Amino acid sequence: FQLLFALLLDIVGVKMSTETVLLTGASGYIALEIAYQILSAGKYKLKGTVRSTSNESKLAPIRSLVSDPKYPIELVEADLTSDKGWDEALKDVDYVLHTASPFVATAVKNEDDLIVPAREGTLRVLKAASKPGSKVKRVIVTSSCAAIAYGHGSAHSNEKLYTEQDWSTLKTDAYTKSKTLAEQAAWQFVETNNADPDSHKFELATINPSLVVGPYRGTSGASLSFVSDFITGKIPIVPRIGIGYVAVTDVAAAHISAIAAPEAAGHRHIMSADSMWLAEMCAVLRPEFEPLGYDKIPSFEGVPYFVVKLMSFFMADMKTVALNWGQIPRFDHSRAEKVLGIKFSDVKQALIESGHCLIKNGDIEATPQYKEKYMSEAAAEK
Repeated sequence: FQLLFALLLDIVGVKMSTETVLLTGASGYIALEIAYQILSAGKYKLKGTVRSTSNESKLAPIRSLVSDPKYPIELVEADLTSDKGWDEALKDVDYVLHTASPFVATAVKNEDDLIVPAREGTLRVLKAASKPGSKVKRVIVTSSCAAIAYGHGSAHSNEKLYTEQDWSTLKTDAYTKSKTLAEQAAWQFVETNNADPDSHKFELATINPSLVVGPYRGTSGASLSFVSDFITGKIPIVPRIGIGYVAVTDVAAAHISAIAAPEAAGHRHIMSADSMWLAEMCAVLRPEFEPLGYDKIPSFEGVPYFVVKLMSFFMADMKTVALNWGQIPRFDHSRAEKVLGIKFSDVKQALIESGHCLIKNGDIEATPQYKEKYMSEAAAEK
C-alpha cells in the first residue's frame, strides 16, 4: 500500500521526502550492524553520532560499511556526558535509534561510572528530542534483558519464562542496575513529556537483547569477551551460570523494524533467541576450535558454590557470578516475532562465527593449525 501510495503521489507530481534516522554511538558493535543494514537498504537517510569526527581509526569501519550507498551516512560529534552537539545531531531527524551506552564485561570499582552515563546519557538524548522545533516521531532505545530478569534472588525459577512485563531489581551488579535505571528513566521521561502541552511529543520503544554474539564490523564489542575468554582458556573453569543469546544481525533488524512498526510504540521487545548454560556454550565452541589448536576451552563445572561465595569477598568479578550462581533466565521472544517480524537466527552458529571473527581480526592469536587451514594462500585459493 505504501509503495502504491508513493507511486500515485509521484504521478501527480508530489514527492515524498526521505525520512532521516539518527543512530547514536555509531561506532559500536550493534550500531555498526544497524548502519550496515540501513545503508544497504537505502530506505532512510542516516546520521550517526561519534565522540570525535577526527578519530579516523574509529570512523574507518563506519565509512567502509557500504560502497556507494544511496544515502551516505552523515557523522556528527555528540557525547553522552555533554549537552554539546545534540541539538545539531537531532536537526531534521525523524527517528532516533539510541544505542550508545557503556558496556563492560568486568566489574567496575564505582558503579556510578556505568549508571550515571547510561541514565543521564539517555535522558540527554530524550530531552533534545522533546525540544520545540523537533521533528522526532519515535525514539528506539537499546536496553537489555539485564533490565528484565536479574536480581530476583529466591523468587527466580529456572523454569520461569520472563516477559516484557518483568523488571530486574536493583539487588544486582552495576551493569544490570545501569540498564534498568536508564530504561526506567526513559519511560518516565516520555510519560511526563507527553503529558506536557508545551513539549514536543514522540513515541518510545525499547529493544531488550540478551548477550549479543556474531561477527563484528569494527572492533569487537565487550559482549564478545566471553567468547574470547573461553576460547583462549582465560577463564579456566565454567561458572554454573546460564544466559540468553541473540545474533547481532537480528538485534539490528529489530531496531530498524521498530522504526515503522505501528504496534512497537509504547512497548519493550525481548530479543533473545535461546538460553544456554555457559557449559553448553563451551560445548558449542569446543568441537570447532579444539582441532585448530585451542585446547584450553574449559569443561570443568564442578566448583562448589561456597568457594565462589568466598572468592566474591575478595574479587569484584566473582560477586556477579555469586549473585547468579545456578540460575538461567529464559525469555519469551514472541512479541519480537509477531510485531517486529523477527525470525531468530541460530545462536550456536553465531557463537562459532564470533570465534572465527575474533581470530581473523587478531583479537585472538591464530594458532599454526588455524593459519594453515584458514589463512594460508592455499586456504585462500580454496
